[in-house]
Amino acid sequence: MQAQASSLSSSVFKKWFDLLNRYRFLCLTVPLILCFLFAWGGLSLRENSDGRIFFAPESDERQTLLSLEQNFTESNSLLLVVNTDGADLFEPRALEILLRLTEQAWQIPYVTRVNSLTNFQRVSSEEDEIVITSLITQEMLASPAQIDEARVYALSDQDLLGQIISEDGKTAAIALNVAAPRGDSAVLAEIMAAVKNLKNEAAQDDDQLKFYITGDAPLDAAFSESYAHDLEVVFPFFIVMVFAVSFYFFRSLRVAGLILLLMALVVSATMGIAGYSGIELTAGTSGVPIILMTISLADFIHILSSLRRRITLGHVGKDAVYEAIRHNFLPITLTSFTTFIGFISLNFNDAPPFQDMGNLVAVGIVLSFFLTFTFFPAVLLGMKPDRVFPKNMKTVSQNSRYAEYLARFICQWRSAVMVVTVLVAIFVCRGIWLVELDDDWVKYFDETNNFRQDTEFVAGHLTGVDTIDYHVVSDYDGGVVNADFLAKLDAFEKWALQQSEIVHVTSIVSIFKKMNRHMNSASPGKSEIAENRDLNAQYLLLYEMSLPMGLDLNDRIDISKESTRVTITGTDMTSQQMRRLDHKVSQKLQTMNLVGDGVTGTGVPLLFANLSERNIRSMLTGIGFAIGLVSLIIMVVFRSVKLGIISFVVNILPILMGFGVWGWAYQYVGLSLTVVAAIAFGIVVDDSIHFITKFQKSLNEPGQGSEKALVSTFSEVGGALMMTTFILVLGFGVLCFSTFQPTWALGLISAVMITIALIYDVLLLPAILVMFPSKKVPRL
Repeated sequence: MQAQASSLSSSVFKKWFDLLNRYRFLCLTVPLILCFLFAWGGLSLRENSDGRIFFAPESDERQTLLSLEQNFTESNSLLLVVNTDGADLFEPRALEILLRLTEQAWQIPYVTRVNSLTNFQRVSSEEDEIVITSLITQEMLASPAQIDEARVYALSDQDLLGQIISEDGKTAAIALNVAAPRGDSAVLAEIMAAVKNLKNEAAQDDDQLKFYITGDAPLDAAFSESYAHDLEVVFPFFIVMVFAVSFYFFRSLRVAGLILLLMALVVSATMGIAGYSGIELTAGTSGVPIILMTISLADFIHILSSLRRRITLGHVGKDAVYEAIRHNFLPITLTSFTTFIGFISLNFNDAPPFQDMGNLVAVGIVLSFFLTFTFFPAVLLGMKPDRVFPKNMKTVSQNSRYAEYLARFICQWRSAVMVVTVLVAIFVCRGIWLVELDDDWVKYFDETNNFRQDTEFVAGHLTGVDTIDYHVVSDYDGGVVNADFLAKLDAFEKWALQQSEIVHVTSIVSIFKKMNRHMNSASPGKSEIAENRDLNAQYLLLYEMSLPMGLDLNDRIDISKESTRVTITGTDMTSQQMRRLDHKVSQKLQTMNLVGDGVTGTGVPLLFANLSERNIRSMLTGIGFAIGLVSLIIMVVFRSVKLGIISFVVNILPILMGFGVWGWAYQYVGLSLTVVAAIAFGIVVDDSIHFITKFQKSLNEPGQGSEKALVSTFSEVGGALMMTTFILVLGFGVLCFSTFQPTWALGLISAVMITIALIYDVLLLPAILVMFPSKKVPRL
């Protein structure tokens, strides 16, 4: 029965191959035309540098942030920081530059608000009148007494300290709020160019002043520049390396060129489909080209290695191509499907860019499979491969001896091999318990990056860069002026400033305190909040009417004056520290009845802090689904539960050991590494399937025992496994040249997992197959 099924399968495959040979011109032109039409969509591919794309629009956290911004204003900060390099900031020359920069900042495209030391609204009293004016004006620069008075005020005002000016009075910030279209890289580049132009002009006017740029908009720009660098530098370097390695292995410029052509067709067509479907080029999808090239490359190398072996053994022309394709059809079909499943499992991820990456790679896998069995064999038939790969029986003899030695060693010492490899796996996997889910966005960039340097300076000399917003609601319209509400808000602010992680709290409380104090002739006894609600309402009205255009309180109080926005600024925190701080602050606000039960903070930094932890949980589900489904497929195809269990073991171990190595070496796993399990599984499963398929076929041939089957398997696929692993490790290793931590970390841990997979596929897998043989043959 098995022989009849095999004969039928061979007959169908032979008819397909004859059709391919007969209509070779169509098999060459149709795939090229289709790939060209798909690639045309790449002209519609749009770059999106907005960090918010990592959060699904319908997610609760995104909706909470949107609700906050609808009640107040959208927050997209940009800080231009001035440092005197040890000199006095309150010198006329430095203040004049601050005044000019503040005025010019309003001219930057899409800027809706500018807060600085100079335009800070100072509340004072003259006799029975409240006076609200800018802290520093051009006229004051000629009066040392007025400058000294402004210095004393600035260095004692809690609204300024740790936010706009440093405690030592040597560093000040000009804080801009930008309302630009989200994700438009051209607009972002325009804004950053304008800010840098201001910075450069000011630096030329006074070379003693130092200038730094940080904030949300510069962070988006830094992300965009980092993955643009990867595409412009790392990607071309990878292509050159692939060409060089392919030439080294196959000793043929034509073969190396063909490999590059095939990879270019797969990548260009896939990215074109992305353009047609509206998928954008983001920090998540920028790695798709290199991932696709490494995956598709493996299939081409397996066929080329098999083709070279058959020519070396005496096959010629069409017969050699036919045998190479026939021998690899089942394993490539299985590996394509299982890799497809691995990347589709990224849809369990909570971040849309990673979902897009998984879907695009899955599409590319389908395209690669199509080209592998249409365009690729048609090209090989026209290349006269027996001239490309000359016979070399010496190489075959050497490979056979190596295969025989390794097979004999595993058969003889299979128990010892299993014990040692399992013990090593257990020890390495212990490192998983050392892994911590944490992120530090600033350290995503290397130490030479301008954004990281500027941000670390600002965090060390002026203020923190991580903020959390809280939407605090009173009981009714106009309730923010209620004395009890303001008193609770004041008590919360005092508590918050006692926490070591918090450097500043921004709220409306200080406005009511200042107004009450100065309305009562600066009496010390009247420095707190007025107990009369109507009086607080009058204070608020008077203050708002005195504010210049662009500095209103819409970013702090909603239109109905029922709720207010409270912002805490923390020290330089990791994601884990930020999650803990939010939990502590939210609990306090709930206890004080300032927010409802279960209400937490919001803001882009906090959303990212929560994302990595949530992604791990979702990816455990996704990878569990993928591994389970792949094991089931192997059970069905090979008609063996035993082989399904073996496949599960050898495919999960490299992933667990990879995280174990990472735990021993680096400890911290961030957002980008939450997707590595799905990526690595989609790749490492290939080698085990090729090995199991060949071993099972060899084992069922007449007169073949376990040792002979292993020799045949190592001879047939051993070289290809080594070669594909080398190129895959090289491909992901090239990512280590990136200056962007998520990219090089993804490349490094993937390379580690792929290397471990090869070691266990040539040691543990054959030892298990020999110890627990299954005489089932594949269905195909």
